[in-house]
Amino acid sequence: MTSQSPRKDTQQTGTLAPPEPLKRCYDTTELKDLMTIAELIKELEQYPQDTRVVIRGYEGGVDDVDEVELTEIYLNHNAGTWYYGNHEEVSSISSRSEGKYEKVPAIHLI
Repeated sequence: MTSQSPRKDTQQTGTLAPPEPLKRCYDTTELKDLMTIAELIKELEQYPQDTRVVIRGYEGGVDDVDEVELTEIYLNHNAGTWYYGNHEEVSSISSRSEGKYEKVPAIHLI
């Protein structure tokens, strides 16, 4: 996976270089840039341990991460719709999707 996070600058000023934009894949024929726990840990090890972790706000801004939970998702359940995430949590939809989509464990930052 190509690193897309900001890096400490080389002049040791303590500032972070701007991140490269993340690519979001809406085409289910070529899913890529999926992140695993190992890749996330590798990325996070490059930052000071007291760096705040945030997630996107509902309509804008950012929020603090309140919890980290293990969940199950259906892969590509919402693929092709720009206004939903590509995947869907198993717990949030009816059992009619059972067997139609690949179900995998995932870590969800809330």
